[in-house]
Amino acid sequence: FNRSVKVQSTDHRITSHAGVIMLRDAEHRLGLFDAIAKDVRDPRREDRIRYRIDELIRERVFAMALGCSAQDDVDRLAHDPAFRVAVWNRTGDAVADERLASQPTQSRLIGILTGQACNLEAVRNGLAQSVQRHVIASGGRRVKQATVDIDSFPIEVHGKQHGANYNGYYKKTVYHPLVASLSVRGDYDSTHQGNRLGNGFIHATLRQGQVHTADGMKRFVDKTDDHAHSIAQHVDYRLDAGYTIGSVMDELSSKNRRFVGRLKSNTKLDALAAEHIHRPPGRPPQNGYE
Repeated sequence: FNRSVKVQSTDHRITSHAGVIMLRDAEHRLGLFDAIAKDVRDPRREDRIRYRIDELIRERVFAMALGCSAQDDVDRLAHDPAFRVAVWNRTGDAVADERLASQPTQSRLIGILTGQACNLEAVRNGLAQSVQRHVIASGGRRVKQATVDIDSFPIEVHGKQHGANYNGYYKKTVYHPLVASLSVRGDYDSTHQGNRLGNGFIHATLRQGQVHTADGMKRFVDKTDDHAHSIAQHVDYRLDAGYTIGSVMDELSSKNRRFVGRLKSNTKLDALAAEHIHRPPGRPPQNGYE
């Protein structure tokens, strides 16, 4: 991505984050941040823009990949030569001496991405498009089969944040996002067996902290299905127990979507299944040995 990159051992150019160059090369091949940035509506005056949207996103994500999750950490990383080379979307060795965006600029980036619905949509679509390009590049067409995992998880929030609420299940104040991740052939290790590449997030939505796990599933699955079928001809869904409720399963079945999900503990079902369940390895048969 930058043919000017070379190895040096001079004191003022020593870095402890050389691995970030590999991240940049991988991201360059995927085109993830370019896909997001091209559709983001930037409200800043063009003649005053020093840091482009793709560079700001790259700086933030790479910092988190290096274990620096706080925005204040970017002020320290902004002086690292390898980090500078990896973040800047410009060629030439001069980029190693160009200072990156500070914490206040990073805060404005978050405001830009979350301040307009169209920009949130650009982020979501960029995720799906990067996976789609990855799949097409590895085989020239859609794959035959893919599996989509739908799950939610808590993001703990400190202080007063809009939309953050106490969740009784997690017993914390959280956001409760919903995410969909796609894997070709249904297994993240399938590429080791010679199958096509193509794993990653294809849809996500941020939800308030107090909502039920299945809240908003209908709209979420409709959008996910559109993204998934641009990548695969046939799509299966894998669900956790929080989604195997009547309304969700009826909705999936009504649109002929194939799915498998874990059911919550149910004594009646357990009784019906008892004779079909094998005893764990190492335990003698219930009626003893013959």
